[in-house]
Amino acid sequence: MERIESDYKAGYITPRSISFSYTPLNPEALEAIINHLAPSVTDIGLVKCKLDDYAANNLLCFLKNSNNIRMLWAEGNQISERLKNEFRSLAASRTNLFGMI
Repeated sequence: MERIESDYKAGYITPRSISFSYTPLNPEALEAIINHLAPSVTDIGLVKCKLDDYAANNLLCFLKNSNNIRMLWAEGNQISERLKNEFRSLAASRTNLFGMI
């Protein structure tokens, strides 16, 4: 992660998409990912990462404060219907965000 961040800051790369799909992530790992995303990232893949409500809530808070993310793929996780509905509401309220939860 540090190498990617340093290469981005040096202007060597401009990532637009990142995927951790099919990789189990604990809440701390997800937090590290969202806290170190390059501003150029617009698409995040988190399909079947075994995210629970705690991790999903942190992701939802991140999305509420980020205008950079345009697409979120997070199907097949262990997220409650209540939180899935919050993601859907957020996506519906923003014309620039598409999410599959």
